[in-house]
Amino acid sequence: MPFEPIIADTELWDGDMTARSVDGHDLLLVRHNGVVYAYENRCAHLGVALSEGRLDGYVLTCRAHHWQYDVRGGSGVNPATACLRRFAVKIEDGKVFVDVHAASPDVPNAEDVGDGVGPVLTGHPRAQAVLEAIRRLNPSAEIHNRGSYIRVLAPRRCLVTRSAVEDILGQPFDFRAELEIMMPSFKGRMRLDDDEAVWTFEAGAIMGATTIPIGRSHPEMTPNAMPSFKDTVRRGDDEVVSMFEASAIGGATASPTGRSRQETAQKRTYWHLTDLGRKPTDYDIATSRLHYWTARGFEVKVPVSEWYERYQRGSELRCRDWEEWGDPRQTTYTTYTTMQRTREAFVNGLLDSISDEYDQGLSPEWLALLNRVLAPLRYPGHGLQMVAAYVGNMAPTARITIAATFQAADEMRRVQRLAYRMRQLQVTHPEFGRTALQTWQDDPIWQPLREVIEALLVTWDWGEALVALQFVLKPAFDELFMTQFGRLARAAGDDVLDRLFFSLNEDCAWHRAWSESLMLTAIRDTPQSAHVVKGWIENWAPRVGRAVSAFRPVFDEMPPGGVGRFATVLDAIEQFGQRYRGALFGRRNLPPGESAA
Repeated sequence: MPFEPIIADTELWDGDMTARSVDGHDLLLVRHNGVVYAYENRCAHLGVALSEGRLDGYVLTCRAHHWQYDVRGGSGVNPATACLRRFAVKIEDGKVFVDVHAASPDVPNAEDVGDGVGPVLTGHPRAQAVLEAIRRLNPSAEIHNRGSYIRVLAPRRCLVTRSAVEDILGQPFDFRAELEIMMPSFKGRMRLDDDEAVWTFEAGAIMGATTIPIGRSHPEMTPNAMPSFKDTVRRGDDEVVSMFEASAIGGATASPTGRSRQETAQKRTYWHLTDLGRKPTDYDIATSRLHYWTARGFEVKVPVSEWYERYQRGSELRCRDWEEWGDPRQTTYTTYTTMQRTREAFVNGLLDSISDEYDQGLSPEWLALLNRVLAPLRYPGHGLQMVAAYVGNMAPTARITIAATFQAADEMRRVQRLAYRMRQLQVTHPEFGRTALQTWQDDPIWQPLREVIEALLVTWDWGEALVALQFVLKPAFDELFMTQFGRLARAAGDDVLDRLFFSLNEDCAWHRAWSESLMLTAIRDTPQSAHVVKGWIENWAPRVGRAVSAFRPVFDEMPPGGVGRFATVLDAIEQFGQRYRGALFGRRNLPPGESAA
């Protein structure tokens, strides 16, 4: 294919970068020391547009999680294993030309080497559909079922596409989000976007990591190795202390290792897990059949037992065996704290990077808007946390209780981080947030949302509370604040707040994933539940729509160069909610009356 003109040579100054789109490709153009480079405009980590990042000399830093690249060749600076897809560039007749259909000619080729590459898949409800799609697209792939996980190894290259998975499922599939959840590790170099995932071989590659970038330079994800834990015993003069040591391994679920043969033999089987037909995982052991009353009822009749009979067992949301469901992430306390420790380290570093000069540099208009929106935001956050805790407390299986409890912890984490940011602003602006409670109680933009949350707090049926929270209110709330308001912050020059919201939104993605998986389990087991869920969505969606629409003044009064008119924001929130709920009923069968949920 021929080179295509992108921009005039004089439009790109030395030390600058710009984003352009041509033939369906989003490009990043950078000029450094007089040389123009062209790359695919997406970070190799999570696909965030690199044009929104920061260029210091030859180092390009992504705005989201601070991944860094050398613009002189696209190789990773931090982490070193990252790599950008680079395109060939030439300058003629005062114009910059790029060939978007061919990689840069200086990228080496590795077609003459081979090795097994592919993903490791866990027990996600839709993992079998992904596995079948891989089989169809990669006839030479080897499938190794290890019980608690499945390893795929294809010679040199493994491919799976969203369209292939959707053909098997017969319904929409959120390709990037769901694949990342069900894939704890992989072998080779990976390129992932919304439509396909490709694993390729490179020399020196090890399980779940890469070393020397060989082959076409594709955006890649750093593997997310599942943790393993080992018991060690330290003996003192008067005591014996058992400690857990964490280490990262590729392609295995967390399991106890390093114990004596005698102890392992004693714990090899578990009476309540014998129907698994395999050795139980740590997740199986820690979460299975812990709520005895759901099957036996309460042995002593007290008011609380009547409450559970009415609002849990009497709920119209039914499933013959809720124990059939499992968290796609298989989260236990150990894996949760390990994961959140890493995320907290990032957020702490982000907040610690804020100086007094940064806050003093924020415009008065933006500070006034933050005082109206950011300061009261912790109050609805507390409401979301309390509803999640109630859903977990009323849930008919321990696995739902555990997932909802971790979600409640995530909501508290969000409240705490926003409160910390507010205290930082009070150092340079002492009056900031002093009227936050009054704003929450009286400001017109908050009242519809306040009414929805207060109504949800007294929704006693656990099934309705679950559906209203997870499928109507939270998707709209998270998209409105974590995404749309974050973009508004970036447009106002508050880049740190945007990155803070982006990081906190990672928790919200898991909240949607486990809820969707749970509801699909219930609907497939008891199809009548689909009608019940639709009815609850129809009931709550208009109320949530009014709550979102009340924030129109916030976006109408934003500074020039923001995310656009509120109609654009409203449409983005509507489409987000519809795509999320579409997996439950199919895109053609969404319930009517969804205006902005």
